[in-house]
Amino acid sequence: MAPDHRSPPRRRRGGLPPLAAAAVAALAAAAATASPTAAKLLQVQVIHRHGARTPLYKDAAVSLAGYESGATLLADGVEQLHTLGQLVRKVYLEDESKLVVGEVVGGPALANATAAYKVPSDFRAVSSSLDRTLASSRAFIYGLFPDDQQRVPTYMFHDDPDDYLLRAHALCPAHTDRVRSWYESVAFKEKEAATVELRSTWATKLGQADDLNNWFNVYDQVFLHHYRQWPNDKLPSPIPAADYKAIEDLAYWLEDNKYGADNLGHLVGGALLGELLERARAMANPPVASDSAGGSTNAAQDQDRPRMHRLIEYSAHYPTLLGLLTALGIPLSTVQPDGALPHFGSALFLELHSAPDGRPALAARWYPGQDTEPRAGLAADARLRNVNGSVLCGDGVTTGGLCPLDKVTARTESRRYASAKAWCEACDNTVESPVCFAARAGVASAADLADRTAASDGGSPRGGGGGLARGAVAALAFVGGIVE
Repeated sequence: MAPDHRSPPRRRRGGLPPLAAAAVAALAAAAATASPTAAKLLQVQVIHRHGARTPLYKDAAVSLAGYESGATLLADGVEQLHTLGQLVRKVYLEDESKLVVGEVVGGPALANATAAYKVPSDFRAVSSSLDRTLASSRAFIYGLFPDDQQRVPTYMFHDDPDDYLLRAHALCPAHTDRVRSWYESVAFKEKEAATVELRSTWATKLGQADDLNNWFNVYDQVFLHHYRQWPNDKLPSPIPAADYKAIEDLAYWLEDNKYGADNLGHLVGGALLGELLERARAMANPPVASDSAGGSTNAAQDQDRPRMHRLIEYSAHYPTLLGLLTALGIPLSTVQPDGALPHFGSALFLELHSAPDGRPALAARWYPGQDTEPRAGLAADARLRNVNGSVLCGDGVTTGGLCPLDKVTARTESRRYASAKAWCEACDNTVESPVCFAARAGVASAADLADRTAASDGGSPRGGGGGLARGAVAALAFVGGIVE
């Protein structure tokens, strides 16, 4: 795919709106004092939901993910991801003295990082192939590397049915079957009976079906109206607080159960978790020392290892986050105590540290995304929160707020997948996805070789660094011209 050299996203004159600027400043200040105890930060992986978009209609009768109408990113969505990119830049990359990990340090918090994109090992962006996630990634990159964003690629699977990392919720028959069985359970039927009046009232206002398994469609339109991102003249303004809370609570109950442990939600996030941990291990155990280009890992790599990157972005969807949390063993209520689904632009940060004892260790942090109250613009009081280390470790034993990488790897062994083949088998996806058909046939993909190349960071003639994971096919996408 040829690069698109259109102009970068156009902002309002005078920079970010006041609330957005305040959000960045508040988030950076909060993050600077909230990090785990002193340790060398080696890598940050950011998995975020796309920004605010037009309403999305799903049909649960077609598939678990549902038939999805086209949804496009809104100006608010661009702003949300641009702000998140700025936050990551301020907290992890900028070369200035600030409070980080409990002490005043000089230089960027992320080891050997710079605020400029110089070589591919500096940063990697991965997105699902849908417009709203690709545009969100571009907005994130524009906030992260404002002077270099035209040179930074976003990688994606060229075909949505292949995207078992970020769109597994649409590609896993075993998970779909489990959820459909749950739809027939006593608990589900009891919830249906208890919510008939609520569902009938609000679905009728919107001309939507009132079945509980399609409740997301009602919630989505109510949410967008409530936050004034896509007003709907069929709905009252404002929506009564008690009614909105009931609508939101029901959506939370439905989606949290669909992607929770009881319904094998780890199948949705297990392949991505395998990818995240594999990239963390590669960064923690580089095969050779860094070169003279400012500490970037540029040397030959083991053919069976992913290429190493200090900072990685995954532009995804709320089911991606829910499945990943389940695979990690982190309850949704731990990161969303307000009883809401992950908001637009919410993100899970997975930090890789070299702990004081020299061992690689992980810390998880949660960014709640947009406002949690209906107000214009972005939340000035949003915070980057630490995920309790005992939740990540599973048994309450952590070292200075960090969980050893080996421990996370061991305790998630039954909930993660190290290859497309393993995930395809667990999901009983044998022919539905081309990547699963190829994995079943034992066919090695060119992208797999490209991602584990012996070439330098400058890239090989075969496009080193282009693959996403074993058995995956990736394409290079540049998306620009997002206009407010």
